[in-house]
Amino acid sequence: MAGTEVPARLIWYRGSALPSAVLTEIWDRHFPVRAPIVRWLRLLADDPRPQVWMRAAVAAGELCARDFDHGYAELIRPLAEAATPRRRIFAATTLDQAAGHASHRKAVRKLVDDWSRYGTKALRWTAAMALGYGNAADTTEDALDALARIGVRDDGEQLAVASFNAVRLLALPDGAKVLRRMADWTHHKRAEYQDLGLVTTVRLAVTSVDEVLSDEPDSPLADRADWPLPLALAVSRPELVLPMADLMWSALNTARSKDVALDALESLLRSAVRGDGTEGTRPGLAALLPALATEENDRRRLDWLLRRMMNDPEDPLPDAQARTLWWLAVPPKERTGEEDSHG
Repeated sequence: MAGTEVPARLIWYRGSALPSAVLTEIWDRHFPVRAPIVRWLRLLADDPRPQVWMRAAVAAGELCARDFDHGYAELIRPLAEAATPRRRIFAATTLDQAAGHASHRKAVRKLVDDWSRYGTKALRWTAAMALGYGNAADTTEDALDALARIGVRDDGEQLAVASFNAVRLLALPDGAKVLRRMADWTHHKRAEYQDLGLVTTVRLAVTSVDEVLSDEPDSPLADRADWPLPLALAVSRPELVLPMADLMWSALNTARSKDVALDALESLLRSAVRGDGTEGTRPGLAALLPALATEENDRRRLDWLLRRMMNDPEDPLPDAQARTLWWLAVPPKERTGEEDSHG
């Protein structure tokens, strides 16, 4: 509570099948109980603790799978159009859980597609959040098409939520497809698609693994929850290094995005060492930085950024760390003397 641990009594079921059985028994055989359960779940949707609202959303999704018409009318639709983002995220999570059932997958996907095309502003926002889970569209390409529709509409009014959920899809196995689509957006002839590609690239650089990874202990990213996502991907999926570097290069060399992209690169560099002095993301930087510093201009920019970080009056980068970062970016056989400036 408020960042402080307090003792609590936890109650759990014996056996993973029992929670669903209890929910089914209540929902199907005790109809008068539905109304108070719905009110209770709506209250839990406002709880700021993920361990509470996420589990409640999963339960709501299971109930909706038992009676989708009722669950849609009483839970999904009202929360999807709510004023608060937390309630809309709850609705998106409920939809994703319902989509986990083959019997309801087609209906959920059609609903999310309709919201992305014709829905109100709130429904399009909720659709984007549902798409980020990876189950609300037939394919990754379809999910990206829907996110693009949401992101470029109305002068990019919902660019933020569309870009964030495109980044969420990068934590899934089809990450290469997402990066290709981001490159297509960045090089699109229309400015609104270019903005979507550039914003998504910068968003990727400043997003940590724990912001996009659901409770998936088997994911190769699971043991790097506090890492920036691109650095975790660089280690766990080396084939993504070059497309990520190309996207970052475009953002760094585009006038309207270069400043925020440079700040994002600085945050990646600072993650090499944790606040307590222990090693942070150095393996990820060792994989990504050489691909970002292949040309002389790229190395000059990195040299300038490291100097800026060293001279930061509030958080100066130690000289030794600056040298280490430079050496990660420029392999020994490629050094041309600039590394001496960091000595």
